[in-house]
Amino acid sequence: MKELLLVCIGSFFGGGTRYLVGKAVQSWVAVSFPWGTMAVNVIGCFLIGLISGLSLGGQISPTTKLVLVTGFCGGFTTFSTFMNENLLLGRDGAMLSAVLYTLLSLALGLIAVIVGYQMQLLDAILKEMSSNTFSDEEQTEFWDDFDNLQKAKIIRLR
Repeated sequence: MKELLLVCIGSFFGGGTRYLVGKAVQSWVAVSFPWGTMAVNVIGCFLIGLISGLSLGGQISPTTKLVLVTGFCGGFTTFSTFMNENLLLGRDGAMLSAVLYTLLSLALGLIAVIVGYQMQLLDAILKEMSSNTFSDEEQTEFWDDFDNLQKAKIIRLR
């Protein structure tokens, strides 16, 4: 029950933020293209990537991840609105806009998630490298883990 309440609180703030960001972005453009929704979805993808990266690095607790990813980002991102806007674009005969909107949302969303993860992983690596408090065994373990992340294509530095 506590977890449900935490998710609901996160969703409340995510939904409110979605409304404000979507309205702000849409007010900056003069064309009738759903830029506000697309911006919210791309930002949400970036945030989910960044928060998941923090969680993966043990920098936030599972409870904090639950509030931020499931709650806030779940309330913030707008996939159902995205799909409805595609339907409306197609119904209004703007098929090119619908296809462009879908492809841009998918591509930019995926890029944003990857950038969020990469930023967090790189930050963790730089912090570990700068601390210089590794024993020989810890250094070997760290670089083995780093190599495994590269092999799993979770990070790429080349």
